[in-house]
Amino acid sequence: MSSSAQTTGAKGVGKTLLQLKGVSRRYEQGGAVIDVLRNADLDVRGGELTALVGPSGSGKSTLLNVAGLLERPTEGEVIIDGAATGRLGTRRRGRLRGSHIGFVFQFHRLLPEFSAL
Repeated sequence: MSSSAQTTGAKGVGKTLLQLKGVSRRYEQGGAVIDVLRNADLDVRGGELTALVGPSGSGKSTLLNVAGLLERPTEGEVIIDGAATGRLGTRRRGRLRGSHIGFVFQFHRLLPEFSAL
């Protein structure tokens, strides 16, 4: 932990807040199975700036949806602030999402009803 984090008392700095372990996500379409994510691992620690980049269709949105508990992985585990989420019901997932997860959209035009920008 850096000395600035220690002196400011920044909560969660250096702690693993989001962890994906062996996450896969498959969809069935017209009898075919489409593997969008295959055995993805990710650790995000407090205080880190993380960017997810890649070409269109590479699975970025799916990864965010799984990490944000909007979709369940086909395989693997999503861990939020040390809590495994695989067995949580819809309401518990919603509460965890509401208290621990936020999305920052790249383009504000995705949310036309908001005018704060």
